[in-house]
Amino acid sequence: MKELQSKIIFVFSILIIIISLVLPIFFLYSSEMSTYSTSRASGIGSVKLSVASVCGDGSCDAATEDCSSCSQDCGGCPAASTGGTGGSSGGGGGISKLINFVFDPDLIDEKFEQGESFEKIINVKNIGARFVYIILKVSELEDMIFLDKKELDIAKGNSDEFLLSILVAENKEPGVYLGDVIGKVGDFEKNLMLVISVFEKDALIFVDVDVDEDSASVQPGDKVMGTINITSKYNESVSASIEYSIKDKDKNIISSKEESIYLASGETIFKQGLKTDKDLDPDYYFFYTIVSYDSKNYEDADAFKIEESEEYLFSGRDIIYGIIVFLALLLLLILVYVFRRKLFKFGIPFGRKKKKKEEEIKVEGIRAITPTVKKLAQLKLKLNKENYDEKLIKEYFDIMRHFFSNYYSISYRFTFQELSRELTQRKIKSKTRIISFINVISDLSYLESTMSKSEFKGLLDRTISLVKSLRPHEIKKIKKKSKKK
Repeated sequence: MKELQSKIIFVFSILIIIISLVLPIFFLYSSEMSTYSTSRASGIGSVKLSVASVCGDGSCDAATEDCSSCSQDCGGCPAASTGGTGGSSGGGGGISKLINFVFDPDLIDEKFEQGESFEKIINVKNIGARFVYIILKVSELEDMIFLDKKELDIAKGNSDEFLLSILVAENKEPGVYLGDVIGKVGDFEKNLMLVISVFEKDALIFVDVDVDEDSASVQPGDKVMGTINITSKYNESVSASIEYSIKDKDKNIISSKEESIYLASGETIFKQGLKTDKDLDPDYYFFYTIVSYDSKNYEDADAFKIEESEEYLFSGRDIIYGIIVFLALLLLLILVYVFRRKLFKFGIPFGRKKKKKEEEIKVEGIRAITPTVKKLAQLKLKLNKENYDEKLIKEYFDIMRHFFSNYYSISYRFTFQELSRELTQRKIKSKTRIISFINVISDLSYLESTMSKSEFKGLLDRTISLVKSLRPHEIKKIKKKSKKK
């Protein structure tokens, strides 16, 4: 009855542990799936019923309602405020959900010779909760950047586009120019970053900087690696100085270093790395390289992005789940310790391994000891009275073969070499001593004719002693068995 109760307690405890471990995973998975389903529902087309919207029905219809005409459904219009990072500003999380849009791409990084031009279609998607009226404006690069549209009117979930043209004048001063295309909805804005590198026509030195793919997006404090390609059109090597630097949008230097280099004619390609500061805000930054030679500067830059630090803050729910899992594991360890003997029966080893028990010699084997000792004693008397010959040695081998056959319950006819191999595989008393003795007999069986009378007599004495030594312990075993009966 007690054994049945302990089994029930054990199984019930295991079920509790399994449930306590699975439930947190299930709830986490459910919450993730819920978020995923919501995001999928907002991005996938679905069948909609056309119902006339009414202000106050709890639904903000982007086609007919906005924050000014129906604040009950669409919320209040954003108050004047600035802030945010990464090329956007707004009045907090609530406004960014109501009014939000993205540029695709959000970075234009191009290189031009003087007099060249370029065109690019920019897509703008409304990802907010209402329609947006976006005013587009070029900042810093008005002499090079031209837009075919100045305004965009985009319904919720829809996209629009505009054509961005870059025209570099023939007399534009070589260098790296930074600017933005700013999209504004009231006081909320997003920026399209522009990096324009202008090179002199027929310049004798050309610099090209490419931030490595692994460094295109990094954490504050990370090292940024760039590949530097310098092409020299001089016919001989020249000694130039190079400045490497990381700068922000306002061209403030974050980190830098300088070195001198001999530029061979043709291409010189190498890698260079600079560390960022740990306190940098998420935004675009720029890896500059400036080569100075013969009172002229040749420069290029490539953009990379500082992402927000990946610091995970544990929520109250995470802490509770952690405590549940810890207690479940602790309970499991306690159960394993309490029921370790039960688990051992299922083949799970705990603690020290028990030594394999020695074989118990059968009664028939024990009974063979006394007759064998008598036969060996008689053989010893024959040795003293009769002539010593091979018949006595053969008789000895027959006696020992018969004894070991009975004592160890071996049913087949064996050589002493085979007997040694057989007993090596078995767990027997005085194993080393007996196998060593059998090996001696095995060797002598091949050298019968070379054994002297005195050597044979010594072998008989040693054999009688060995056989007698097997008796006392075995007799005790028999007596114990008889008492149990």
